Amino acid sequence: MKKILFTLSLLVLPLTAQAQDKADNHYTPELIKAVVDRFAPVFCSGDPEKIVNAVRNCYLTTPLQDQKRLQCLIADSILDIESFRNRMKADGLGIPEANAFAGMNFPTARAYGIRTRALQSTPGFEYVNYKDTSSAMEKATELMHQTSYCKKNEK
Repeated sequence: MKKILFTLSLLVLPLTAQAQDKADNHYTPELIKAVVDRFAPVFCSGDPEKIVNAVRNCYLTTPLQDQKRLQCLIADSILDIESFRNRMKADGLGIPEANAFAGMNFPTARAYGIRTRALQSTPGFEYVNYKDTSSAMEKATELMHQTSYCKKNEK
């Protein structure tokens, strides 16, 4: 599993480097901090339903053309990775029901793709794509795990 994720990150790295100038204009340290402040308590809880509901509510309560929707997208991207990891682990064990996100439609890769494309078609968000978002997502995930929310749940 770690080899797959490492290989995927190596494949995405050159694409991320090429798009860095454009991404830096939108995926600021302030945005990353806002994502961590808003979502760390939920993601660190490890409760799949709470995580899904937090991301869903972010989209539902943030106005369509508000740049704060990038917070929703980054959290959604982290959710997509978590869902993928759970699916791969469950498949590797041969126990599909071991996937904590099993039976939920919101965290599927297809639904994530639809939400991402919908955001890309919103005026002011044409620049949104996975390769630009991945760096922000990685930074946010790293910072989340450094928060007291995650540290107390790791014990």
